[in-house]
Amino acid sequence: MSNLSWGWEETCVWLGEHYHELTETQQAVILDQLEEEHARILDLYTIQHELLSSVRETIGSGSRNPYAFTESTEPTEGLGYFQLEMYRHAIEKLVREAAASPQRTRLLLYLGFACVYEECDEAALDALMSVIHQSADRSELHFAYTGLGLLKGRSGQMEEAVMCFEKALTLINNPDVLYNLGTCYFYLEKYDLASASFESFVKTEPDAESYYWLGQSRLMGGNVTLAHEAWYEAVQYAPGREVILSLAAAFEEQGEFLCAFHCYEHLAGDEPENEMVLHGKAWTLGLMDRRTESCELFRKAVQLWPYNTNIWISYLWLVTKWRDTEEYNRVIKGVNAQKLRHPLLESLSETEI
Repeated sequence: MSNLSWGWEETCVWLGEHYHELTETQQAVILDQLEEEHARILDLYTIQHELLSSVRETIGSGSRNPYAFTESTEPTEGLGYFQLEMYRHAIEKLVREAAASPQRTRLLLYLGFACVYEECDEAALDALMSVIHQSADRSELHFAYTGLGLLKGRSGQMEEAVMCFEKALTLINNPDVLYNLGTCYFYLEKYDLASASFESFVKTEPDAESYYWLGQSRLMGGNVTLAHEAWYEAVQYAPGREVILSLAAAFEEQGEFLCAFHCYEHLAGDEPENEMVLHGKAWTLGLMDRRTESCELFRKAVQLWPYNTNIWISYLWLVTKWRDTEEYNRVIKGVNAQKLRHPLLESLSETEI
């Protein structure tokens, strides 16, 4: 195979089947070609990025991996399919390969996780329990208990999931397991233990999601101040605008309006007159009953975007709730001037204040 005359995905499939037959140089050349092609068509086929990452992880893993196995893994066709996330093909191959392989428990581990991903829970349980009973490799055992914990958690057996994750952590201190342990404790309403797990996680791999759940755990445990501190960190670590908007919506739903406002304030640093940001700030200020500031921003928003029905609805809903007759009349006049029509606007316009 000297070029990429096949499609990008077909090439990935071919590499999954044959990479163990190639030299390291050949593997690197093909992978570089895939990466170049990936960069060219990234906008059209974003799913290829995940496939490429899986292939590179397989070829590039080794002694640098902190969770490396005691002995290296010999490549097989089934493992190739696994790394390409083609788990049904992987299951078919790994079942046969594991039966006659000197690295039986290694292949059973991959088989177990392939079954987890395909939601073949009974087969996953059999494979992972075989690893636990037969393997002496610390990493194999760690991941087998981790997989077992995922299975137990998925079936709602949270106490059993906790025991599996705790056992996995005695073998290797894996932050991802700490995160899963935290979610189990949260589900079990053991909020102090959930907080401790998420706190340990963010010390090594801080991100918006983990800080969000740390805040939730602290809040449910009764520590509102520390919950807000965690949520502010969540905003700082959020990777982009859409994540911050999602956090704002989640905070608003919980009644944490100050945190929601902080999200919009964070976005306003880069987009001070963005339509959604200005609307969000005005709305959350209103929900906090900071009426003067809210009305000032709403007046600015409807001046900039006079045909945005959603802004008018939010504005009218708040002044109706406040029973502010003067501001209500101003908003109704503006709605009529723009000749806006919407069932909510009509309903609010008929409300007596």
